[in-house]
Amino acid sequence: MLNSEKMSKSTGNFRTLRQAIEEFSADATRFALADAGDGMDDANFVFETANAAILRLTKEIAWMQEVLSAEPSLRNGPPSTYADSVFANEINIAVRTAEKNYSEYMFR
Repeated sequence: MLNSEKMSKSTGNFRTLRQAIEEFSADATRFALADAGDGMDDANFVFETANAAILRLTKEIAWMQEVLSAEPSLRNGPPSTYADSVFANEINIAVRTAEKNYSEYMFR
């Protein structure tokens, strides 16, 4: 499906993967396809989802560039404050929990 309508070449409601990539970019197309559905229903490629992905990705890139430009001013080295230790501990707990859950995950 394309924007909740059945795809049909005769009505012009049709996109190839190449056309979608050219129109939205490969990354935005991946987002829209991932959101298109995974159940027994027909997948629904929605232009609005692809356009929103472009915006989110653009904002993410801008944020990364901002963070990277500030890198020289960031401190480095081992955790040196109580907050650093708490953060490291929470991250370690999350990693262990994720590893446990992933190992117990049942694939379809």
